[in-house]
Amino acid sequence: MIVLLVSCSVKKQTASYSNLIMGTFCDLAFTPVPGINSNELAAKIFDRLRYLEGLWSIYQKESEVSRLNREGNLKPSPETLTILKKSLEISRISNGAFDITVAPLMTAWRESEKAGKLPDLKSLVPLIGYRKIAIGKNGTVRFLKKGMAIDLGGIGKGAAVDEAVSLLKSAGVKSGIVNLGGNLYVFGDGPHQGRWKVGIQNPRGSGAINAISVKNQGVSTSGNYQQYFEIGGKRYSHILNPKTGSLPDYPESVTVIAPTAALADGLSTAFTVLGPADAISLADTISGVETLIIMPGPKSYRTKGFPAIM
Repeated sequence: MIVLLVSCSVKKQTASYSNLIMGTFCDLAFTPVPGINSNELAAKIFDRLRYLEGLWSIYQKESEVSRLNREGNLKPSPETLTILKKSLEISRISNGAFDITVAPLMTAWRESEKAGKLPDLKSLVPLIGYRKIAIGKNGTVRFLKKGMAIDLGGIGKGAAVDEAVSLLKSAGVKSGIVNLGGNLYVFGDGPHQGRWKVGIQNPRGSGAINAISVKNQGVSTSGNYQQYFEIGGKRYSHILNPKTGSLPDYPESVTVIAPTAALADGLSTAFTVLGPADAISLADTISGVETLIIMPGPKSYRTKGFPAIM
């Protein structure tokens, strides 16, 4: 979880709004634009994010993702096609550590949690693999194996944040923040010497353990301190290795800074699966990407360019 830290004086200078989107709270804070009704702008953004939720949610039967999962092929909207292409690109650069085709594995874990026994994943692993999604020249999306399904939970919130930021900037907003369930993007001049102070959630308790300074960047943290599967009194990671269906040795939290919120969101999942050494090696090859990985102990690892702790 990511927490934005702002002063009371700054709050008075911004228009702030909060609403329930994608099963979590979406917080907007931005400098008002002369001649633009801030209330109407915020309402427009929330409506747009609900529209995206209606396209991407696996919990809405008529969403485009649900239809694709049922039918195995679909010619989706431009919004869905765009997020699918972004997902496949992150899968490519992470060598499959991030993979939206893990949906059958996630379903098996949820059902096993209810039944109180570990899942048998052998028959499901062959269905997993981003290379089994085909996108035609006309934009048609097709699964190459029957029984496949996707889940955009590892990138959807980040992509929605980027969309909200785009709408704010199009309206002339010069600075602000969008925070959707801990996936955030900050832009323009912040309250701390022109930057924004962001707190990193303590994975072993309440409150922030660290704070970093960022500007014009997306930030995302993945961790198992809030979401996990529990079977037989033991906790299991809700972030799964697509190649095996489980993740026995997982970080307590992974924070990623990236040029977009969608990239930060997807890479925080990928880096959780990869582990510290491989995650940092990959981060070093991607422009504008930094990461902090906290392992049990606690022991932390970070890229050389990760902001100094404040």
